[in-house]
Amino acid sequence: MSDTESSSSSPSDNEGCSSTAWRVVDDPNMELRVDDVEDFLLCKARNEVNTVLERLRGRKTGGGVSEQRSVSVADILDVWLDDSILLAFKSFVNSSLQPDIVSTQELLSFTEVELWLSFYSTTPTAFYTSENRDLYPPMWTAMPKPIYMQILQALSTSTQRTSGAENQW
Repeated sequence: MSDTESSSSSPSDNEGCSSTAWRVVDDPNMELRVDDVEDFLLCKARNEVNTVLERLRGRKTGGGVSEQRSVSVADILDVWLDDSILLAFKSFVNSSLQPDIVSTQELLSFTEVELWLSFYSTTPTAFYTSENRDLYPPMWTAMPKPIYMQILQALSTSTQRTSGAENQW
């Protein structure tokens, strides 16, 4: 404790300078509280998650959405996936598929299926099973399973030459 703090509770010789001296406040209703930033942010995140889930449930059941635009996942990918990335992706897949050439639209559809698999946390086999058509409605409009599996197989094979830096991701 400093000299000022220890002498603040006792009367001072210099009472004319009361503005510089410390005084003890006797207030029984006084509380000291430190706001926890993490608790505050978690509380806000929980509210946001609830709002997002309500909107998602509303869209899933078809209620509560006044304007539904027909923008597909492929349209979003076409806008946000850079052409240079898509071109490298396409050349990598096509180098593994010598007889068949994959189009840009097929790669976008492949990426769309990958997004659906991530969203549903499922495997391609379960996604494309006919018994699960009601569980996974996007399967009705997704790319056919043979083409998806062909692209997936091309991505898993290593037919690329490793000597050149242009062939590395």
